[in-house]
Amino acid sequence: MVVATHLPVFDRAGYFARMHPHRAYLLGVRVAETPLEGMYYSTDSPPATIRTHPADDGDDELLLVGGQSHKPSVDGVPTSERYRRCEAFAREHFTVESVEYRWSTMDYSPVDGIPFIGRINPFAEHIYVGTGFGGWGMTGGTAAGMILADLIAEDSSPWADVFDPQRLTPGASAKSFLEENAKVGGSFVADRIRALLAGLEKGGAAAIPPGDARVVRRTSQPVGLYRNADGTTHAVSATCPHMGCLVRWNDAERTWDCPCHGSRFTYDGDVLSGPAVEGPLYRQL
Repeated sequence: MVVATHLPVFDRAGYFARMHPHRAYLLGVRVAETPLEGMYYSTDSPPATIRTHPADDGDDELLLVGGQSHKPSVDGVPTSERYRRCEAFAREHFTVESVEYRWSTMDYSPVDGIPFIGRINPFAEHIYVGTGFGGWGMTGGTAAGMILADLIAEDSSPWADVFDPQRLTPGASAKSFLEENAKVGGSFVADRIRALLAGLEKGGAAAIPPGDARVVRRTSQPVGLYRNADGTTHAVSATCPHMGCLVRWNDAERTWDCPCHGSRFTYDGDVLSGPAVEGPLYRQL
């Protein structure tokens, strides 16, 4: 069995603690000029990316403009603002006629910078994993396919040791491992304190503006409340079932996102992406 599910759907080897997530945003835009050939990656901070992709109608190409990469555990501007910044970058450098698509991506980077490709854990003889491509899935996925095919068919690969998921690289990874997991711990504690102090504003759920959401305290438990444009309120547990961190509202994509390890849920509580494999516990006021 090959577990190639971005972050392993069953994780007995602690991959969630040996990788850190980061999210980036992309737009598919039509431009007046002929799109650039090739792929470009800027040296800005945060960096921007530019490449092309055939449009659905087959008559022209869309320009894919991305950037605004950040770690979910870091507080910052809302998701909607990150999309606006990507669009502003596109309009600064090109004559944008329309924005056809927008989406975000989540990538995981190992603490030592090298993907994990090989046996998923020391005791799994016939279960393999490919993960931690750090945003370079086209090359990382190709390398994983070659290495895993060799391991399955021949029980060896000339590159297996470099990518071995059981490797120990304290010199390259100790600092990053401690920093990233300290941030997760800090986020867990800070969110718990905020949840204890939080409460519904006067007027209850009706005080939440339509289209907005927030985490509040209800019957001593943190609850995520989202109010539709028509006034319908959706309530879910605000506690991520993976490790107990509190989710945060993604205003552009209307999702609850975990700042600790990158799990995402719909506003109704269904899991969209891991490491969580189940949604919050309840969904009713």
